[in-house]
Parts: sequence; structure tokens; C-alpha cells
Amino acid sequence: MGEEFADVSFPDVSLWRYRAFTILQSAIFENMTDIWNATIKPSSDALFQLLAGETVLLNIRTEQYFGLDPVGTRIWELLIDSGSASAVQEKLEQEFEVDSTTLREDMERLLGELVDAKLIEVTAASAA
Repeated sequence: MGEEFADVSFPDVSLWRYRAFTILQSAIFENMTDIWNATIKPSSDALFQLLAGETVLLNIRTEQYFGLDPVGTRIWELLIDSGSASAVQEKLEQEFEVDSTTLREDMERLLGELVDAKLIEVTAASAA
């Protein structure tokens, strides 16, 4: 009756969270227009308020709040002014000492979250 079981090791939970996040992020971007060649604007359902250097966003339809730190706030401000992720990236590279690849990845993550929360609208560029 004494059966022997092999030692079973379970992967680190943080690795699973990372994989789940990566899968989710991929699903968001597969359904999203290429943000680098698109027009981006705040959703008509989005309200935003600057508070102490940070921004609070509210989707009035879903009643979901979203907070932006000072860098996220700067990205939001530049998006409102330019409507272009590429223009935002270019401006941030001038303002901050940041690696271009890291900035693109961070912006893609943030914009994906804003799309998912229906706080921004991304419209494909017209075919020329």
C-alpha cells in the first residue's frame, strides 16, 4: 500500500503570472490596430483630472478608475496634443534619458491597458 511518488516541483507562481500577463497582452495587441501608425484619442466616455502631478482617469460608462503616475501623465498629455504614439515616443526620448526599446515596451503596455479599459480609441491610419 505504500506507493512511492516522484518529487513534483511546481513552477514559480510569479513565472505563471508573467506568462498569463504576456498571453493577455498578446491578445490585446492582436485585436488592436498598430499603435505606432494610428491616431489615438481619449474615448468619449473618458474623464480625466490632474491631481498633484498625477492623472486620474474615469470611464463614465464602466465606472472604472485608472491612475497615472507622473510619467504616465506626461504620456497622456502628449497623446492629447499629438494623437500619435510615435510622436509621444519621440518627445519623451528628448525629455528623458531612456532606452528606446524600453520606452516602446512601456508605452505599448500602458496603451494596451488604456484600450482595455476603454479610455482611449485607436484608429488605423488610412491606406494611402
